Amino acid sequence: MTISDRLGDRRSAKVAVLTDTRDGTQYNLSLVPDSSRLGEYSVRVKHPSGETESFRMFFKGGMGLEEAMLSFEEYLNTDTEGKPFEVEILPEAPPKAPSLPGTFVDEWKAELKKLKKKHYKTYPEEQFMKVLKKRISANPDKWEIGDGVGWKVMAGGRGVQINRGFTIADISPENKMALLTQVAYTGLTVSGGVDVLKDEWVPLGDLVRDRRYDRA
Repeated sequence: MTISDRLGDRRSAKVAVLTDTRDGTQYNLSLVPDSSRLGEYSVRVKHPSGETESFRMFFKGGMGLEEAMLSFEEYLNTDTEGKPFEVEILPEAPPKAPSLPGTFVDEWKAELKKLKKKHYKTYPEEQFMKVLKKRISANPDKWEIGDGVGWKVMAGGRGVQINRGFTIADISPENKMALLTQVAYTGLTVSGGVDVLKDEWVPLGDLVRDRRYDRA
């Protein structure tokens, strides 16, 4: 994973913890844009007291995160007896279920109600009504974390393709949504390639069971 991959759309983010093994003190490490070099990053160290200290490391966005943190660890340990500093990369937190007034189910019901009131409906609208009904009636109890799944990509109100190679990482019962993690690079995705897709929240009603990708 590169620095750019880890940051995504964020300008900066906490990515690691620095430990001074001499006394066990830990410091939060964040990557922040360099003050004068576009596309490069410095390391900001936050002390337990709340004070911060910046190190201009000139890490490029395409540099591997693990390589960057190892380089920073070696930099701190240079000319320091016993090499006491250790850097541990923090796991990337999964995206949170979107927070909205009410739930997604409320929105789906409102959209379905609006479509039902239309005297004349287009074919895509009729198909989308079926999708909404399936999303609303989805039963979260039928799904478990670790289930292998595919999910339908919608276009014109209907599912036009199934993205395959995913596992359920989390479930939001109130929203009837599942957080999907890519576990296989089948080429059968919206990208049509073998690139890694980020975790994404998807309606349970859009899922199809695929036991090939079950996670024990």
